[in-house]
Amino acid sequence: MHEESSFCVLIVEDSATIRYAYKRLLESEYRLVFAEDPLGALKQVAVVRPDVVLLDVNLKDRARGAPADQPVKKMDGLDVCAAIKRSPFKETPVIMLTSRDGIVDKVRGRIVHADKYLVKPVDQDVLKTTLRDMLLQKSVARRLRSSPYMDRAYAEGAGEEM
Repeated sequence: MHEESSFCVLIVEDSATIRYAYKRLLESEYRLVFAEDPLGALKQVAVVRPDVVLLDVNLKDRARGAPADQPVKKMDGLDVCAAIKRSPFKETPVIMLTSRDGIVDKVRGRIVHADKYLVKPVDQDVLKTTLRDMLLQKSVARRLRSSPYMDRAYAEGAGEEM
């Protein structure tokens, strides 16, 4: 199982089969949290504050509670990514996962500020490498914050400025 200090990955996928596949692939390395729909994803981002989000573009938004006679804009993964990137959690890396591989789709991913855009089926090694690369900066930052040498370095640097 993963260590207590491991990173948290939010997997946003409406297919139970694909969620299970990601779980099997990643559960030994990361703490995993799941969401099945756009609103669930946004709630998890705010509550759990994951280190990275794996986000399916083609989410089915069930538009809960909306009156049948009113038109409803249904959210997809692109909308979720845009909402994350406009929120206080905008620094959270978002990896878009989709079967759409056209240039227009990739441009849409860039417009909503996705950090990476991977086309399904995603090779396991590519996914693991992408996650590792996205989390490398956070890993270095965690080590620096927990280092006793950093407090001393800041204290010495402050003393030199005076």
